[in-house]
Amino acid sequence: MGGGMSITGPDPEHMVRAGIPIGDLGGGMFGVMGILAALYERERSDLGQHVDISMLDCQISMLNYMATMHFLSGEDPYPIGNSHFVHVPYSTFTCSDGSIVIAVITDNFWHNLKGVINCPVLDIPKYDTQPGRWEDRDMINAKLNELLSVNTCAHWLALFEAQRIPCAPVNSLSQALSDPQVLHRNMVVDLKHPNGNSTRGPGNPIKLSRSSDEMFTAAPTLGQHTDEVMTQLLNLSVKQLDQMREQGIIK
Repeated sequence: MGGGMSITGPDPEHMVRAGIPIGDLGGGMFGVMGILAALYERERSDLGQHVDISMLDCQISMLNYMATMHFLSGEDPYPIGNSHFVHVPYSTFTCSDGSIVIAVITDNFWHNLKGVINCPVLDIPKYDTQPGRWEDRDMINAKLNELLSVNTCAHWLALFEAQRIPCAPVNSLSQALSDPQVLHRNMVVDLKHPNGNSTRGPGNPIKLSRSSDEMFTAAPTLGQHTDEVMTQLLNLSVKQLDQMREQGIIK
């Protein structure tokens, strides 16, 4: 409903949803922002207030500049895969052992790219500026795919990074979760379960300079907080809880 799915996918006939639950995650993040803003305002006014968050509102907000462009042009954007609606080349390209993203967002990046790939077909004055590259974008992307497919992701990334060309690997989850920087930032943590087992999960992306202690616990077991919920939130007595257990209402 928020419109984001209409611009996600390979083409207008094949729209796809985001690979993560962006509606739920967006609502949670904006909820936290609203709560923190209300708490900060309370320090000035001494008054509390209700924080109203709609997941649909959050999706509309995250349309960001795409929504502004729609209002300026009067046109509905459509899915264009991994390419960019302005910059060329800006897409996913296939190497011999995986895929990488190259983002040529200025002409000087294009000149650096030409020096790395050394392809006479692409080394013509027409492509030295964005309009010429945009006109022949399909050919340029196809040629780059052909050239990059003869070697590995690591090979090309090293060459591109040396020339400061924006690029990145398309990581699988296992690759992302074993990345040295991710591990260094404590973004993979151990979660110990009360039954003695443990697993790993994502860490906290918010790092604070002063209160930096991080603690992680597993999700509660089934019924672990039943007594607290029933007595503190519902004001039931211990006797009532015992009766509910006898009747099989709670366990």
